[in-house]
Amino acid sequence: MKRLLILIITVLKGLLPVMAQAGNGMERAALLLKKAEQSYRSKPLAFTVKFTYSNEHTPGNILDSLSGSVEMDGSRYWYLLDSTETISNGKYNIVLFREDKQMLISPVSADSMTGQNPVAYSAALLQKAGATGCQISAEGKQKVLQVSFPETSEFKTVSIYIDTVVNRITTMRYLVKTTNLMDPGGDPQQLEGYEEYAIVKAAYYNYRELKPGSERFDERRFFVKEGEDYTPATDYKEYRILFTTPKQ
Repeated sequence: MKRLLILIITVLKGLLPVMAQAGNGMERAALLLKKAEQSYRSKPLAFTVKFTYSNEHTPGNILDSLSGSVEMDGSRYWYLLDSTETISNGKYNIVLFREDKQMLISPVSADSMTGQNPVAYSAALLQKAGATGCQISAEGKQKVLQVSFPETSEFKTVSIYIDTVVNRITTMRYLVKTTNLMDPGGDPQQLEGYEEYAIVKAAYYNYRELKPGSERFDERRFFVKEGEDYTPATDYKEYRILFTTPKQ
């Protein structure tokens, strides 16, 4: 399930190029998403996210759930999901595995964003799926974007709920093949009792503005670099540092 975790702005980047195509409701949807993207970039924000997982035909029976916190300022972000903490500040991607006391460091690049970052993986997955159309409806102050995909796609539908008063996403609902939620090399027996398609729902709430400041994204909170040597900061002295690429 963790492979499908969503940070909003990256998902928008994945959907916008597809929705910019003419016809099938894509143009209107692209405009709504663009406004939402601008809203997230306009000022530092924090919010809470909750993911739930259920089978397609029994949506009320929640099989798994996960909650976390997100802070973002432009392209910089921090989030905590379960026992994994991730920071990206434009220079480094830092992932803290609290249970294992490990700190994974990689330079920010297109490759690293689609590697360890599960959000970039989600955006790439959506873009690869190739949306074929979008229907837009209204529910109170919300616009609902119902994105459809070809039969060969991993997705059946993706529904995006946007509060058009503040231009923020409140919910994203995915109907996705269950096999895509497995970790690579996972035991197929894990799927026993699960249907072919799963509903993954992400609810975003408790939005609040943050005071501007770069301290929360400063890599020196986590490690100290002297020449070619990386040393964990005092609060993380028990952590082992790992690298996805040669040291930068």
